[in-house]
Amino acid sequence: VIFGGSGKEDKKLADVWTLDLTTNAWTQVSTTGTKKPAGRSDAVSFLYKDKMYIFGGDGDSTQLDDLWALNLTTNAWEEVTTTGNTPGRRERQTGVLYEDYIVIFGGQESGKKFNDVWALDLNSTTLAWQKWGTSETKPSARSRGAAILNGSKMVVLGGEDDARKNDVWTLELVTIGEVTTTTVAPTRRRLGRVVAPNTMVVRNTTVARNTTVAPTRRRPTRRRLSRMVARNTTVAPTRRRPTR
Repeated sequence: VIFGGSGKEDKKLADVWTLDLTTNAWTQVSTTGTKKPAGRSDAVSFLYKDKMYIFGGDGDSTQLDDLWALNLTTNAWEEVTTTGNTPGRRERQTGVLYEDYIVIFGGQESGKKFNDVWALDLNSTTLAWQKWGTSETKPSARSRGAAILNGSKMVVLGGEDDARKNDVWTLELVTIGEVTTTTVAPTRRRLGRVVAPNTMVVRNTTVARNTTVAPTRRRPTRRRLSRMVARNTTVAPTRRRPTR
């Protein structure tokens, strides 16, 4: 399931498409709802139960801080009303779903980059965002990183602060630390994407090694920075790492 992105002449899109991984057929989804999210790119998405959640992103004229849920059974949009302070307007953040929690890290607004961590319990009655305190040793403020969930840890790879990064960090509860890796690391990069076995959140394009997919029928228009979720996705990681 993909939502939005940036099309021709940077036009922000708000359409929804699905790809049947059995037939490789694209289908544009006709959604309902009294309100629908504005077109955007650079949002972060999560799959929770039977809903796809979208937070923030870059709209036509400003960054966004709204949260939307698309019911994947009824195809109905709903704006999610939260309480208390919010992460604020931002784009190019990364995040994971941990149990009932949306957890987001970093991002940027008008070029100002962040390295804060926010969480939202989707199973709570108050739906209050929480800013999680972390240790003094933490990643630099950045956007365009990639994140996966490994057990109870969020693993963040790379991104961009004043330069492209290739460092790896883990966060568990309120403890964060940089991972010391071995062998040759990936080159510095931005907009990387990472998947792990049994991961419930998949951002942007996901492919398995030695797999060729040929979608059939009509497909989405060309775009960048859309958001995608998939169910029951398992990808076998390769041994060699990306370069910086």
